[in-house]
Amino acid sequence: SNSKMLTKESYLSIYPNPSDGGVVNMEIKGLESLTGLNIEIYTMIGQLVATYSYSGENNVVAVNINKLISGIYFVKLISKKQLLETQKLLINQ
Repeated sequence: SNSKMLTKESYLSIYPNPSDGGVVNMEIKGLESLTGLNIEIYTMIGQLVATYSYSGENNVVAVNINKLISGIYFVKLISKKQLLETQKLLINQ
């Protein structure tokens, strides 16, 4: 069977994940032609805690998560108000 049918290509990789503090790297791939990309970080209850804009010059956005308390967050990759992808980020600090 062709497993490629089941897995959507991921545009966003987050590492280290889980994170124990410091900096988390958000790497965007396959979207080099898109402009106006934003990365938004939400709590489990849907509260927006951080927004980062992606310039396209560097495909990695380094995010300092020291201000975020431990827990599970949702990282959303958005282009012109359209949601492209959601990933989970686990923080233990």
